[in-house]
Amino acid sequence: MKKVFLSFCVLLLFVLLTSNAFGEDVFDPVKVIYLKNGEPIRCQIGVLEGTRAVCRNFGGSMSVPLRMIDLEKTFPKFKRREGETIILFHPGQVYRDENIILSNLRMVREDERGPTYDHPGSRSSSDIQPSHYVILFDVMNRGDSCEVSAIVALRDEQGNIIDQVDVLSESRVPAGDTAVLKKRLEFTKGNLENQIGSLKIGSVERKNVVAKSETESSRSTAKLTPAQLREGKIKTLTEIFLRERPQPEQQ
Repeated sequence: MKKVFLSFCVLLLFVLLTSNAFGEDVFDPVKVIYLKNGEPIRCQIGVLEGTRAVCRNFGGSMSVPLRMIDLEKTFPKFKRREGETIILFHPGQVYRDENIILSNLRMVREDERGPTYDHPGSRSSSDIQPSHYVILFDVMNRGDSCEVSAIVALRDEQGNIIDQVDVLSESRVPAGDTAVLKKRLEFTKGNLENQIGSLKIGSVERKNVVAKSETESSRSTAKLTPAQLREGKIKTLTEIFLRERPQPEQQ
């Protein structure tokens, strides 16, 4: 019994530390998981794990598919965006090295809609377009400014790889900054929601790295006014002229 209790304490501590490290507590562990039909499931620790919500108790654990969970009621800080459905979520840290930290890996379904009309009910069925899937994760850059690229493996319930996608930042992530990387999936192998079990980060690369000294120099130059830049150029040309001017011969 002591070992079970200790395991729960270690798990809770790990989840809390991971959440606090990123300042992201939207999906912190809960005591009650609410189903969409209103039924509550009481837990010692309730967490999201991929496509399921897992309820852990001292006597054992049970899991419920994410599509059956009322996420907004279970996690009050979570605000669902219109037209977006969370299919899979790995909260907290999913990758870490000396320069890059990746967290909150998720897959969502976005419904594509046609133009918005002023009057409700004026949208015809032809205005509703097929939905698509998007992979997103947060990146924290602790190194020099760079682009970030990560391979994300889509796996089934048995852990077998279904597909792999390369997610690349649209621009450099500045040193000490955070960004959200996203990639729209081009999946043509049937219904993805019935196949997906988890996501896993593979190789992570830093590209087009800009050293801090170069970045600071670029920023300091960008802050100068046109008049200051012109004055600096004149000063430089004057110094070059004085250095290269012929010296008079001594008598």
